Amino acid sequence: MHVQKPVVKKPVRKPVKPKKVHRKKVVAKKPQPVVPTITTPPQVSGASIGSSNPLHPKSPASGGLASIFIVIALSFAIASLSIAVIPANRVPWRPVAVFVSDRQLDLTLAGFALLVATAFALILTGGP
Repeated sequence: MHVQKPVVKKPVRKPVKPKKVHRKKVVAKKPQPVVPTITTPPQVSGASIGSSNPLHPKSPASGGLASIFIVIALSFAIASLSIAVIPANRVPWRPVAVFVSDRQLDLTLAGFALLVATAFALILTGGP
């Protein structure tokens, strides 16, 4: 009995066609018009020269202690109220779930207290 070797067919490769090269169109940039800058001298009024009260800054853009307090108190109020709103059974990490369930009322009261302090600071400074 004679065993024949299996005939292995070589796969026939198709000729590879070169891909088309897509070139982007060059867009001519339009020249930007030059806008002249106008500088005005700063105006100084007599009342704002001696203003050194930290609750009443010289200008709203300059900031001051009150605006920093308002931003920080508002951010902590939002953070504490958002943590207090989450139900404990929806928190996937058990130690955090225990923290939320034990201190939910405390976080709510702290958030409202910070909101009241922020409103009080806004009234004292005369608004934003």
